[in-house]
Amino acid sequence: MTTETTGQLLCSCCGGASSPPQHFCATCEHILPMPDRVSYFEFMELPIQLSLDARLLQQTFYRLSRQFHPDYYQNRPGPEQKAALERSAALNRAYDTLQDTVKRVEYYMKLVGFVSKGKKNQVPPDLMMEILDLQEKLDDQQSASPEQKLALAREIGAAIAGMREKLEEASAKLEDLCVQHDQADLADRAAFLQQLRDTIDRSNYLRRIIQNTESVSGTSS
Repeated sequence: MTTETTGQLLCSCCGGASSPPQHFCATCEHILPMPDRVSYFEFMELPIQLSLDARLLQQTFYRLSRQFHPDYYQNRPGPEQKAALERSAALNRAYDTLQDTVKRVEYYMKLVGFVSKGKKNQVPPDLMMEILDLQEKLDDQQSASPEQKLALAREIGAAIAGMREKLEEASAKLEDLCVQHDQADLADRAAFLQQLRDTIDRSNYLRRIIQNTESVSGTSS
């Protein structure tokens, strides 16, 4: 349980108090109950920032997975079994979120209360003409002759390949922005978060266009 006055965790074994995100009692070293509120970063003993050491994240996940494994607590009292199950489940959620750059950034935005000023699902202006041209080719494909369909399929395939390149560029930009955000002064971080939001929205849009185009045309790059 968590005390209401201090937010500390009370050990079910010795009754000692510990502060989150500590996982084990400092007095008797038994597993502590899951806290009511703790960020994924803190839970995985990592700094609250966007750029993370992937190797350290993985090592921490494996270490905590072993320490929380429910099988180790089969013969322990009920509260400890419950704590192991809850911590193991929380660990999996935290790792799934933090190992993925997009999920990590979106989780961080929610954590700090960031509100985007952009419009979601809006076509990126620099892609507008390209998207219109692609849609025209898809429409033409419906009534084209066999020879024309082959030519259009090649053009559509080339367009998809170009969008995949743009998607890779957006992914690389996302990683760079994470580093820049973490190095920026606190007052400047909101601007980087907006750029990150815009970059994620762009990536999502490109991904949808690629998937929809391949589905409609039967073409892949």
